[in-house]
Amino acid sequence: MRHPLSLQLASEVDALARDLPAGTIGCALSGPGRVVLTLLAGRSCGRPAAAAGYGCRPWTLHVGGEGIGDDASFFAAFGGTLRSPVAARFAQAGAPFAMHNVDDIGFPDNTFWDEELAGAGGAAGADADGTACNGAIAAAATTTTTTTTTTTTSSSSSSSSSSSLRAAPTLRGIAQQAVRWLRGEHVGAQQGGGGSSGDGAGAAGALARWLELEAHTAAKVAVIHQYREMHPASVGGSARQGAGVGAGASDGKGQALRLLPEWLAPPFRDAVARLHREAGGVSSSSSTSSSSAATAAAAAAGAGAAAAAAAAAATTTTKASNPHAAAAAAAALGQAAAASVDWRAVADEVSPGIFAFDLFTPAFCALLVAEADAFEGSGLPRRRPNTMNNFGLIVNEIGLEPLMSDLVASLLGPACRALFPEEPRICGALDHHHSFLVQYRAAAGGDTNLDMHHDASEATLNVCLGRDFAGAGLRFCGRNGSARHRRSQYTHAHVKGRAVLHLGRHRHGADDIAAGDRLNLIVWLRSSTFRGAAAFGHADLDGFPKQPEAGVVDHVCLSAANDADYEEQLEKLAAAAVQSTAPSTSYA
Repeated sequence: MRHPLSLQLASEVDALARDLPAGTIGCALSGPGRVVLTLLAGRSCGRPAAAAGYGCRPWTLHVGGEGIGDDASFFAAFGGTLRSPVAARFAQAGAPFAMHNVDDIGFPDNTFWDEELAGAGGAAGADADGTACNGAIAAAATTTTTTTTTTTTSSSSSSSSSSSLRAAPTLRGIAQQAVRWLRGEHVGAQQGGGGSSGDGAGAAGALARWLELEAHTAAKVAVIHQYREMHPASVGGSARQGAGVGAGASDGKGQALRLLPEWLAPPFRDAVARLHREAGGVSSSSSTSSSSAATAAAAAAGAGAAAAAAAAAATTTTKASNPHAAAAAAAALGQAAAASVDWRAVADEVSPGIFAFDLFTPAFCALLVAEADAFEGSGLPRRRPNTMNNFGLIVNEIGLEPLMSDLVASLLGPACRALFPEEPRICGALDHHHSFLVQYRAAAGGDTNLDMHHDASEATLNVCLGRDFAGAGLRFCGRNGSARHRRSQYTHAHVKGRAVLHLGRHRHGADDIAAGDRLNLIVWLRSSTFRGAAAFGHADLDGFPKQPEAGVVDHVCLSAANDADYEEQLEKLAAAAVQSTAPSTSYA
């Protein structure tokens, strides 16, 4: 890590940990120039829905690394405004996330950095207990259907000086601003209608969207809680029982989840067991405050008894007030353990850039299949896993995100670095994932195949969980952007427990299932650093710009949904077929 601002902010950790601002209950280093802040903003504003709002659950803000759009040469050439001077990302272990002015990865937009805040160094403008916005959100929520709203005079308690985090970034200021966002003050709820919302009508619209997404997030968390209460004897229950002290991740209810070594193929068991032992040691020794101190901090934040109890539960479960920092530090230590896996020996390169290896035991496959069946039978709401599959579920949204994160940190991240050494930008910082189950069924009405596509990921893991089926092979063509991206390369026959790992831009699809039912776990591995760079044109996301296509395309590699020239290519193939079957004519 050589990013100067990240190193500067990391140097402020000790001072901040000794004097945590209101709403911040933990602060720790997770690596060189990397900081994890644990936030519990408090049950502010007296709203009926506040008990399920952002402020009543612990959150983390990951700080460190180049900010999105942080490329001096790009802006020297084209101008513009950096989205952020340093990377800062919201996350909540084990629970889905959505917030106004925050993207789907968790990065706040430029208003987080550009809003003028009272006090030097970006000090928050609200009172410590959030009372500056008490009643304001509730009042504004009742008027969001109107086109105007009444604003009041700015509070006279504001400091005579003001600055933005972009102008004067400090770790304390970032923490305070993050708490303001969790309380909704940035959308005009602060007394005086301030924030970045602009005119009254704009403020009401922004506030309405913030409230909508808070309710949306709370509803998803409620689904996780309901499901775990209905089905405690699940893969999540087994993971909690085997987690022990210092797991550093939870299922959204403050309970630790951990990938058990006995669920894995033999080559990985020792490495994962060693990583977990180290995680326990790190978690016990990296605490920035005790359980009682965290509870006191939560109370000082105006969190109330329930939120203070949640803070205490988080710290007593993991022996640290910052479970996410402990997990990150454990993952860093665990790289040595994971490196003990000889990936080139364990994984078969079945075709260039496509690796297959045994990963899960039949027992763990059966657990995940039972999990899918239990949730499907629960009657609880669910989303389809992506835009192409109609059947399956998002495992991140049923409380298993920490389990998948453990899999990524302990095995998949090291595997990508070892198997794709030519892709350091993609595999060097895999820090989040979209994990889901897909189902293919030969019976009428089921998904019988999947059109050719590339994934919205840097790398993809695909593991067959079984059931009885025939057909439904995983067909690969070339990498998107390459000259041969529509030429057939390899077809993989799925076997229960066996995984396939490939880059997300490797074009692939599922052949027709001939009989039965197949269920697979898919993990889209993502790097927020790479995605942020790509969003600002500093990296070629998804293999663009494309190389000129070489030769004739293969019919099986065409996509009706994703190829703009699909019909044109079909005509070319048909004409070529006619020409090849036409009788030859000879002249004397």
